[in-house]
Amino acid sequence: MNNKTRKITGFVLFVLFISIFCWLFYNILFSKSDVQNELQEHSTQWLDAVMRGNMTSALKMVNIICPDFPNSTPLKQVIELFEKNGISAKFINAGYNKWDFIYWRNSLFFSGLAKSLTESARDKDNASEQLILLLNAVHNRVKPVSIPKDIIPWSYTAWHLKKGLCDRQTGLAFFRTSLSTWV
Repeated sequence: MNNKTRKITGFVLFVLFISIFCWLFYNILFSKSDVQNELQEHSTQWLDAVMRGNMTSALKMVNIICPDFPNSTPLKQVIELFEKNGISAKFINAGYNKWDFIYWRNSLFFSGLAKSLTESARDKDNASEQLILLLNAVHNRVKPVSIPKDIIPWSYTAWHLKKGLCDRQTGLAFFRTSLSTWV
């Protein structure tokens, strides 16, 4: 092999080596690990279960995603806050249950509702305009009639029953939609 051929071969091998090194480096840094892929799959299954109203599957998936949550130690300040308000600190580590599912379902519902109700906003970045649209929707749909005492007056319930007192309407508009729209 002559000197020119050796230089060309060396250069080609060098470029090939650098290319392989860069490809490996990129894949190590930016590719998802099996754990990440599994977490993404479980998260997708959790969201799908919440959207379908399947509490059993949603709770199963969230316990796979966050298995150590019920065994975590809450901050001292959190425990004190709960106890000062008459709530047992055991509530914090009770694990996920139907009340969590109801919160997830309601949040998902109101997030979608807020997006659809504010689509007609001329200025998508104007929170005031969006809030006016949301308040008008609540005012037009939820009539100021009390909900029967045997029904928990959640925002979700008030929206579907189309009735609730003023504080329910305000809570419905400000608590649910503002959080899901602007956070």
